[in-house]
Amino acid sequence: MSSSLDAVEVDRAVRRMTVALAVMALATFGTLSFTFSVMLGPMSEDLGWSNALLSAGFTLGSVVGGTLSAAVGRMIDVRGGREVIVAGSFVGAAGMALWSLATTPVTYLLAWMVMGVGMALGFYEPTFATVMRHAPGQRAKAVLAITLAGALASTIWIPLGELLISRGGWRMALLQLAVLYLVLTLPLNLLGLPRRGIVLAPEEPTTGPIAAAAAGEADGDGEAAPDATVSEPPALDASPSMRSSSELRRVTISAVLGYSVTLALGTHLVAFLVVGGRSTGLAAALAAGLGVGKLVGRLGVGMVLRRLGSYRLFFACHVTLGAALAIPILLPPGPLDLAMIAALGIAAGALTVVRPLYVADLFGSHGFGLTFGRINRVNRVITAFIPMVVGAIVTVTGSYTAAWGLLAVGVTVGAFILPPVPKDRSRTAPAVGG
Repeated sequence: MSSSLDAVEVDRAVRRMTVALAVMALATFGTLSFTFSVMLGPMSEDLGWSNALLSAGFTLGSVVGGTLSAAVGRMIDVRGGREVIVAGSFVGAAGMALWSLATTPVTYLLAWMVMGVGMALGFYEPTFATVMRHAPGQRAKAVLAITLAGALASTIWIPLGELLISRGGWRMALLQLAVLYLVLTLPLNLLGLPRRGIVLAPEEPTTGPIAAAAAGEADGDGEAAPDATVSEPPALDASPSMRSSSELRRVTISAVLGYSVTLALGTHLVAFLVVGGRSTGLAAALAAGLGVGKLVGRLGVGMVLRRLGSYRLFFACHVTLGAALAIPILLPPGPLDLAMIAALGIAAGALTVVRPLYVADLFGSHGFGLTFGRINRVNRVITAFIPMVVGAIVTVTGSYTAAWGLLAVGVTVGAFILPPVPKDRSRTAPAVGG
Protein backbone atom coordinates (compact mmCIF):
# COMPACT_ATOMS: atom_id res chain seq x y z
CA MET A 1 0.00 0.00 0.00
CA SER A 2 1.52 3.32 -1.00
CA SER A 3 2.06 6.14 1.47
CA SER A 4 -0.40 8.38 -0.39
CA LEU A 5 -3.09 5.70 -0.17
CA ASP A 6 -2.25 5.20 3.50
CA ALA A 7 -2.84 8.90 4.11
CA VAL A 8 -6.20 8.70 2.32
CA GLU A 9 -7.28 5.76 4.46
CA VAL A 10 -6.22 7.58 7.61
CA ASP A 11 -8.20 10.66 6.58
CA ARG A 12 -11.24 8.48 6.01
CA ALA A 13 -10.84 6.90 9.43
CA VAL A 14 -10.59 10.34 11.06
CA ARG A 15 -13.71 11.47 9.19
CA ARG A 16 -15.64 8.38 10.33
CA MET A 17 -14.60 9.06 13.90
CA THR A 18 -15.55 12.72 13.62
CA VAL A 19 -18.99 11.90 12.18
CA ALA A 20 -19.66 9.41 14.98
CA LEU A 21 -18.65 11.91 17.66
CA ALA A 22 -20.60 14.75 16.02
CA VAL A 23 -23.78 12.66 15.95
CA MET A 24 -23.14 11.60 19.55
CA ALA A 25 -22.89 15.22 20.68
CA LEU A 26 -25.92 16.23 18.61
CA ALA A 27 -28.07 13.39 19.99
CA THR A 28 -26.87 13.73 23.58
CA PHE A 29 -27.50 17.47 23.79
CA GLY A 30 -30.83 17.02 22.04
CA THR A 31 -32.19 14.19 24.18
CA LEU A 32 -30.52 14.74 27.56
CA SER A 33 -30.61 18.54 27.61
CA PHE A 34 -33.00 20.32 25.26
CA THR A 35 -35.77 17.72 25.60
CA PHE A 36 -36.22 18.87 29.20
CA SER A 37 -37.64 22.26 28.17
CA VAL A 38 -40.28 20.52 26.05
CA MET A 39 -41.26 18.01 28.77
CA LEU A 40 -41.49 20.56 31.59
CA GLY A 41 -45.05 21.75 30.91
CA PRO A 42 -46.66 18.38 30.09
CA MET A 43 -45.06 16.71 33.12
CA SER A 44 -46.18 19.48 35.45
CA GLU A 45 -49.76 19.25 34.17
CA ASP A 46 -49.86 15.45 34.30
CA LEU A 47 -48.14 14.84 37.64
CA GLY A 48 -48.92 18.09 39.42
CA TRP A 49 -45.27 18.63 40.32
CA SER A 50 -43.78 22.09 40.71
CA ASN A 51 -41.30 23.56 38.26
CA ALA A 52 -38.81 23.72 41.11
CA LEU A 53 -38.94 19.95 41.62
CA LEU A 54 -38.74 19.24 37.90
CA SER A 55 -35.83 21.66 37.50
CA ALA A 56 -34.05 20.00 40.42
CA GLY A 57 -33.80 16.86 38.31
CA PHE A 58 -31.99 18.70 35.53
CA THR A 59 -29.64 20.34 38.02
CA LEU A 60 -28.93 16.96 39.65
CA GLY A 61 -28.08 15.45 36.28
CA SER A 62 -25.71 18.32 35.50
CA VAL A 63 -23.95 17.95 38.85
CA VAL A 64 -23.57 14.18 38.41
CA GLY A 65 -22.20 14.65 34.90
CA GLY A 66 -19.76 17.31 36.04
CA THR A 67 -18.58 15.25 39.01
CA LEU A 68 -17.67 12.36 36.69
CA SER A 69 -15.85 14.51 34.11
CA ALA A 70 -12.32 13.85 35.36
CA ALA A 71 -12.87 10.09 35.79
CA VAL A 72 -14.34 9.78 32.29
CA GLY A 73 -11.51 11.85 30.82
CA ARG A 74 -8.89 9.67 32.48
CA MET A 75 -10.68 6.54 31.23
CA ILE A 76 -10.49 7.86 27.66
CA ASP A 77 -6.79 8.68 28.11
CA VAL A 78 -6.12 5.10 29.19
CA ARG A 79 -8.60 3.01 27.22
CA GLY A 80 -9.44 5.24 24.28
CA GLY A 81 -12.84 6.69 23.46
CA ARG A 82 -14.61 3.73 21.85
CA GLU A 83 -15.68 1.83 24.96
CA VAL A 84 -16.62 4.99 26.83
CA ILE A 85 -18.68 6.55 24.06
CA VAL A 86 -20.41 3.24 23.22
CA ALA A 87 -21.35 2.91 26.90
CA GLY A 88 -22.78 6.43 26.68
CA SER A 89 -25.24 5.27 24.01
CA PHE A 90 -26.68 2.65 26.35
CA VAL A 91 -26.65 4.77 29.50
CA GLY A 92 -28.27 7.79 27.85
CA ALA A 93 -31.06 5.66 26.38
CA ALA A 94 -31.59 3.86 29.70
CA GLY A 95 -31.91 7.18 31.53
CA MET A 96 -34.50 8.44 29.07
CA ALA A 97 -36.48 5.20 29.37
CA LEU A 98 -36.42 5.41 33.18
CA TRP A 99 -37.56 9.04 32.99
CA SER A 100 -40.59 7.93 30.93
CA LEU A 101 -41.60 5.58 33.76
CA ALA A 102 -41.30 8.15 36.55
CA THR A 103 -44.36 8.33 38.81
CA THR A 104 -42.66 9.53 42.00
CA PRO A 105 -40.01 12.21 42.66
CA VAL A 106 -37.56 9.49 43.73
CA THR A 107 -37.83 7.67 40.39
CA TYR A 108 -37.62 10.97 38.53
CA LEU A 109 -34.46 12.08 40.32
CA LEU A 110 -32.93 8.61 39.90
CA ALA A 111 -33.55 8.87 36.17
CA TRP A 112 -31.71 12.17 36.07
CA MET A 113 -28.79 10.65 37.95
CA VAL A 114 -28.56 8.00 35.23
CA MET A 115 -28.84 10.68 32.55
CA GLY A 116 -26.12 12.63 34.35
CA VAL A 117 -23.83 9.66 33.78
CA GLY A 118 -24.97 9.70 30.15
CA MET A 119 -24.03 13.39 29.94
CA ALA A 120 -20.56 12.61 31.26
CA LEU A 121 -20.18 9.94 28.56
CA GLY A 122 -21.68 11.83 25.61
CA PHE A 123 -21.40 15.61 25.93
CA TYR A 124 -18.63 17.70 24.37
CA GLU A 125 -16.00 16.83 26.97
CA PRO A 126 -15.70 13.08 26.21
CA THR A 127 -15.93 13.67 22.46
CA PHE A 128 -13.13 16.24 22.62
CA ALA A 129 -11.05 13.89 24.76
CA THR A 130 -11.58 11.14 22.18
CA VAL A 131 -10.32 13.43 19.42
CA MET A 132 -7.23 14.33 21.44
CA ARG A 133 -6.55 10.64 22.17
CA HIS A 134 -7.00 9.31 18.63
CA ALA A 135 -6.38 12.22 16.24
CA PRO A 136 -4.60 15.12 17.98
CA GLY A 137 -2.97 16.08 14.69
CA GLN A 138 -6.40 16.97 13.23
CA ARG A 139 -8.01 18.22 16.41
CA ALA A 140 -9.09 21.67 15.21
CA LYS A 141 -11.14 20.38 12.26
CA ALA A 142 -12.69 17.59 14.35
CA VAL A 143 -13.63 19.84 17.28
CA LEU A 144 -15.16 22.38 14.89
CA ALA A 145 -17.30 19.69 13.22
CA ILE A 146 -18.48 18.33 16.58
CA THR A 147 -19.48 21.74 17.91
CA LEU A 148 -21.27 22.64 14.69
CA ALA A 149 -23.34 19.47 15.03
CA GLY A 150 -24.05 20.25 18.68
CA ALA A 151 -25.28 23.70 17.68
CA LEU A 152 -28.13 22.08 15.74
CA ALA A 153 -29.42 20.09 18.73
CA SER A 154 -32.09 22.54 19.86
CA THR A 155 -33.18 23.24 16.27
CA ILE A 156 -33.87 19.54 15.67
CA TRP A 157 -34.87 18.07 19.02
CA ILE A 158 -37.19 20.73 20.42
CA PRO A 159 -39.62 20.60 17.46
CA LEU A 160 -39.25 16.80 17.34
CA GLY A 161 -40.06 16.50 21.03
CA GLU A 162 -43.11 18.73 20.67
CA LEU A 163 -44.33 16.64 17.72
CA LEU A 164 -43.94 13.35 19.58
CA ILE A 165 -45.72 14.73 22.67
CA SER A 166 -48.64 15.93 20.58
CA ARG A 167 -49.05 12.45 19.12
CA GLY A 168 -48.58 10.20 22.12
CA GLY A 169 -47.98 12.16 25.33
CA TRP A 170 -44.75 12.87 27.16
CA ARG A 171 -44.11 9.30 28.35
CA MET A 172 -44.36 7.77 24.89
CA ALA A 173 -42.30 10.65 23.49
CA LEU A 174 -39.48 9.93 25.93
CA LEU A 175 -39.49 6.23 25.04
CA GLN A 176 -39.38 7.04 21.34
CA LEU A 177 -36.54 9.50 21.88
CA ALA A 178 -34.63 6.88 23.90
CA VAL A 179 -34.92 4.39 21.05
CA LEU A 180 -33.96 7.03 18.50
CA TYR A 181 -30.93 7.99 20.59
CA LEU A 182 -29.69 4.41 20.69
CA VAL A 183 -30.37 3.78 16.99
CA LEU A 184 -28.60 6.98 15.92
CA THR A 185 -25.51 6.72 18.07
CA LEU A 186 -24.69 3.07 18.72
CA PRO A 187 -23.97 1.85 15.15
CA LEU A 188 -21.86 4.92 14.34
CA ASN A 189 -19.89 4.59 17.57
CA LEU A 190 -19.22 0.90 17.00
CA LEU A 191 -18.20 1.35 13.38
CA GLY A 192 -16.55 4.76 13.45
CA LEU A 193 -14.49 4.97 16.64
CA PRO A 194 -10.94 3.55 16.64
CA ARG A 195 -10.01 0.60 18.79
CA ARG A 196 -8.19 1.07 22.05
CA GLY A 197 -4.90 2.95 21.78
CA ILE A 198 -4.97 3.55 18.01
CA VAL A 199 -3.70 7.03 17.10
CA LEU A 200 -4.89 7.87 13.60
CA ALA A 201 -3.33 11.31 13.25
CA PRO A 202 -0.47 11.86 15.71
CA GLU A 203 0.50 15.34 16.72
CA GLU A 204 3.74 16.67 15.28
CA PRO A 205 5.96 16.41 17.14
CA THR A 206 4.18 13.45 18.68
CA THR A 207 3.43 13.86 22.35
CA GLY A 208 3.96 10.91 24.63
CA PRO A 209 5.63 7.56 23.99
CA ILE A 210 4.52 5.69 20.86
CA ALA A 211 4.83 1.93 20.71
CA ALA A 212 4.71 -0.39 17.74
CA ALA A 213 1.31 -1.82 16.91
CA ALA A 214 0.70 -4.94 18.94
CA ALA A 215 -1.55 -7.81 18.01
CA GLY A 216 -3.92 -7.11 20.88
CA GLU A 217 -4.39 -3.49 19.78
CA ALA A 218 -4.82 -4.24 16.09
CA ASP A 219 -7.89 -4.00 13.94
CA GLY A 220 -10.04 -7.06 13.46
CA ASP A 221 -7.87 -8.40 10.60
CA GLY A 222 -4.79 -8.44 12.81
CA GLU A 223 -3.19 -5.33 11.29
CA ALA A 224 -3.13 -1.83 12.68
CA ALA A 225 -4.92 0.94 10.82
CA PRO A 226 -2.93 2.47 7.94
CA ASP A 227 -0.25 4.92 9.05
CA ALA A 228 -1.67 4.66 12.57
CA THR A 229 0.28 3.97 15.72
CA VAL A 230 -0.65 2.52 19.09
CA SER A 231 0.07 4.98 21.86
CA GLU A 232 0.82 4.12 25.43
CA PRO A 233 -1.72 5.64 27.83
CA PRO A 234 -0.40 8.75 29.57
CA ALA A 235 0.83 8.58 33.13
CA LEU A 236 -1.18 10.43 35.76
CA ASP A 237 1.58 13.04 36.05
CA ALA A 238 1.09 13.87 32.34
CA SER A 239 -1.95 15.85 33.45
CA PRO A 240 -1.54 18.81 35.85
CA SER A 241 -3.53 18.79 39.06
CA MET A 242 -5.41 21.64 40.71
CA ARG A 243 -3.08 21.46 43.68
CA SER A 244 0.18 21.60 41.74
CA SER A 245 -0.66 23.83 38.76
CA SER A 246 -1.58 27.49 39.14
CA GLU A 247 -2.14 27.56 35.37
CA LEU A 248 -4.83 24.88 35.64
CA ARG A 249 -6.51 26.76 38.47
CA ARG A 250 -6.56 29.98 36.44
CA VAL A 251 -7.97 28.24 33.37
CA THR A 252 -10.64 26.59 35.53
CA ILE A 253 -11.71 29.88 37.12
CA SER A 254 -11.87 31.46 33.69
CA ALA A 255 -13.94 28.55 32.37
CA VAL A 256 -16.43 28.95 35.23
CA LEU A 257 -16.75 32.69 34.61
CA GLY A 258 -17.24 32.18 30.86
CA TYR A 259 -19.66 29.27 31.08
CA SER A 260 -21.72 31.15 33.69
CA VAL A 261 -22.53 33.72 31.01
CA THR A 262 -23.59 31.01 28.56
CA LEU A 263 -25.97 29.44 31.07
CA ALA A 264 -27.36 32.79 32.19
CA LEU A 265 -28.09 33.74 28.59
CA GLY A 266 -29.81 30.42 27.96
CA THR A 267 -32.12 30.72 30.95
CA HIS A 268 -32.63 34.45 31.61
CA LEU A 269 -32.02 36.39 28.39
CA VAL A 270 -35.66 36.83 27.37
CA ALA A 271 -36.72 37.90 30.87
CA PHE A 272 -33.74 40.27 31.10
CA LEU A 273 -34.63 41.95 27.81
CA VAL A 274 -38.32 42.31 28.75
CA VAL A 275 -37.53 43.79 32.16
CA GLY A 276 -35.12 46.16 30.41
CA GLY A 277 -37.94 47.62 28.31
CA ARG A 278 -38.15 45.45 25.19
CA SER A 279 -41.44 43.99 24.10
CA THR A 280 -41.99 40.26 24.52
CA GLY A 281 -41.93 39.76 20.76
CA LEU A 282 -38.69 41.70 20.31
CA ALA A 283 -37.07 39.89 23.24
CA ALA A 284 -37.98 36.51 21.75
CA ALA A 285 -36.65 37.54 18.33
CA LEU A 286 -33.37 38.77 19.83
CA ALA A 287 -33.00 35.55 21.82
CA ALA A 288 -33.51 33.53 18.65
CA GLY A 289 -30.80 35.60 17.00
CA LEU A 290 -28.41 34.46 19.71
CA GLY A 291 -28.42 30.94 18.26
CA VAL A 292 -27.66 32.27 14.78
CA GLY A 293 -24.76 34.25 16.21
CA LYS A 294 -23.35 31.15 17.91
CA LEU A 295 -23.40 29.26 14.63
CA VAL A 296 -21.64 32.15 12.86
CA GLY A 297 -19.05 32.27 15.63
CA ARG A 298 -18.24 28.59 15.28
CA LEU A 299 -18.04 28.78 11.50
CA GLY A 300 -15.65 31.73 11.69
CA VAL A 301 -13.24 30.19 14.19
CA GLY A 302 -11.03 28.59 11.54
CA MET A 303 -10.04 31.83 9.81
CA VAL A 304 -9.52 33.80 13.02
CA LEU A 305 -7.62 31.00 14.76
CA ARG A 306 -4.96 31.01 12.06
CA ARG A 307 -4.23 34.66 12.75
CA LEU A 308 -4.65 34.92 16.49
CA GLY A 309 -3.94 31.47 17.92
CA SER A 310 -6.03 29.84 20.62
CA TYR A 311 -4.94 32.07 23.54
CA ARG A 312 -5.63 35.41 21.87
CA LEU A 313 -8.94 34.19 20.48
CA PHE A 314 -9.97 32.87 23.90
CA PHE A 315 -9.02 36.25 25.41
CA ALA A 316 -10.98 38.12 22.72
CA CYS A 317 -14.10 36.00 23.28
CA HIS A 318 -14.12 36.78 27.00
CA VAL A 319 -13.62 40.51 26.50
CA THR A 320 -16.31 40.61 23.81
CA LEU A 321 -18.81 38.86 26.10
CA GLY A 322 -18.07 41.33 28.89
CA ALA A 323 -18.48 44.36 26.63
CA ALA A 324 -21.70 43.01 25.09
CA LEU A 325 -23.22 42.31 28.51
CA ALA A 326 -22.48 45.89 29.54
CA ILE A 327 -24.33 47.44 26.58
CA PRO A 328 -27.91 47.03 27.92
CA ILE A 329 -26.78 48.09 31.40
CA LEU A 330 -25.26 51.35 30.19
CA LEU A 331 -27.56 52.18 27.28
CA PRO A 332 -31.36 52.21 26.81
CA PRO A 333 -33.10 49.85 24.37
CA GLY A 334 -32.25 50.81 20.84
CA PRO A 335 -30.30 50.05 17.70
CA LEU A 336 -27.37 48.54 19.61
CA ASP A 337 -29.58 45.65 20.74
CA LEU A 338 -28.85 43.77 17.54
CA ALA A 339 -25.11 44.41 17.86
CA MET A 340 -25.26 43.19 21.46
CA ILE A 341 -26.95 39.91 20.46
CA ALA A 342 -24.56 39.40 17.55
CA ALA A 343 -21.52 39.95 19.77
CA LEU A 344 -22.86 37.66 22.51
CA GLY A 345 -23.72 34.89 20.05
CA ILE A 346 -20.51 35.03 18.01
CA ALA A 347 -18.26 35.16 21.10
CA ALA A 348 -20.12 32.37 22.91
CA GLY A 349 -20.11 30.19 19.80
CA ALA A 350 -16.41 30.68 19.13
CA LEU A 351 -15.61 30.06 22.79
CA THR A 352 -17.09 26.56 22.64
CA VAL A 353 -14.65 25.63 19.88
CA VAL A 354 -11.55 27.40 21.10
CA ARG A 355 -11.73 26.31 24.76
CA PRO A 356 -10.60 22.67 24.23
CA LEU A 357 -8.04 23.75 21.59
CA TYR A 358 -6.57 26.27 24.02
CA VAL A 359 -6.36 23.66 26.79
CA ALA A 360 -4.62 21.24 24.40
CA ASP A 361 -2.18 23.94 23.30
CA LEU A 362 -1.43 24.99 26.87
CA PHE A 363 -1.08 21.59 28.52
CA GLY A 364 -0.57 19.26 25.53
CA SER A 365 -2.87 16.66 24.02
CA HIS A 366 -1.20 13.84 26.00
CA GLY A 367 -3.41 13.35 29.05
CA PHE A 368 -5.96 15.85 27.71
CA GLY A 369 -8.94 13.81 28.90
CA LEU A 370 -7.97 14.04 32.56
CA THR A 371 -6.85 17.67 32.28
CA PHE A 372 -10.04 18.83 30.57
CA GLY A 373 -12.08 16.63 32.89
CA ARG A 374 -10.56 18.28 35.95
CA ILE A 375 -11.49 21.68 34.57
CA ASN A 376 -15.03 20.63 33.74
CA ARG A 377 -15.58 18.80 37.03
CA VAL A 378 -15.34 22.17 38.78
CA ASN A 379 -16.97 24.10 35.95
CA ARG A 380 -20.07 21.94 35.52
CA VAL A 381 -20.78 21.52 39.23
CA ILE A 382 -20.50 25.23 40.05
CA THR A 383 -22.31 26.57 36.99
CA ALA A 384 -25.20 24.12 37.43
CA PHE A 385 -26.45 26.56 40.07
CA ILE A 386 -25.91 29.78 38.06
CA PRO A 387 -29.52 30.05 36.80
CA MET A 388 -30.77 29.80 40.39
CA VAL A 389 -28.16 32.32 41.62
CA VAL A 390 -29.13 34.83 38.94
CA GLY A 391 -32.78 34.33 39.81
CA ALA A 392 -32.06 34.88 43.50
CA ILE A 393 -30.15 38.12 42.81
CA VAL A 394 -33.04 39.39 40.66
CA THR A 395 -35.52 38.51 43.42
CA VAL A 396 -33.51 40.40 46.05
CA THR A 397 -32.63 43.48 43.96
CA GLY A 398 -35.76 43.68 41.84
CA SER A 399 -33.86 43.95 38.55
CA TYR A 400 -31.27 42.23 36.40
CA THR A 401 -28.73 45.06 36.58
CA ALA A 402 -26.66 43.66 39.45
CA ALA A 403 -26.65 40.10 38.10
CA TRP A 404 -25.76 41.17 34.56
CA GLY A 405 -23.08 43.53 35.87
CA LEU A 406 -21.48 40.75 37.91
CA LEU A 407 -21.48 38.46 34.88
CA ALA A 408 -19.88 41.19 32.73
CA VAL A 409 -17.15 41.89 35.26
CA GLY A 410 -16.54 38.19 35.90
CA VAL A 411 -16.13 37.15 32.27
CA THR A 412 -13.81 40.11 31.64
CA VAL A 413 -11.67 39.19 34.62
CA GLY A 414 -11.62 35.66 33.22
CA ALA A 415 -9.81 36.98 30.14
CA PHE A 416 -6.99 38.61 32.08
CA ILE A 417 -6.22 35.63 34.31
CA LEU A 418 -5.74 33.25 31.35
CA PRO A 419 -2.14 32.00 31.09
CA PRO A 420 -0.68 32.57 27.60
CA VAL A 421 0.40 29.60 25.49
CA PRO A 422 4.18 29.32 25.02
CA LYS A 423 5.12 29.64 21.35
CA ASP A 424 6.68 26.19 21.21
CA ARG A 425 3.39 24.63 22.36
CA SER A 426 0.99 26.54 20.10
CA ARG A 427 0.21 24.10 17.31
CA THR A 428 -3.49 24.69 16.80
CA ALA A 429 -3.38 27.32 14.04
CA PRO A 430 -1.54 25.22 11.42
CA ALA A 431 -4.00 22.37 11.91
CA VAL A 432 -7.18 24.31 11.24
CA GLY A 433 -7.17 24.38 7.52
CA GLY A 434 -5.15 21.22 7.04
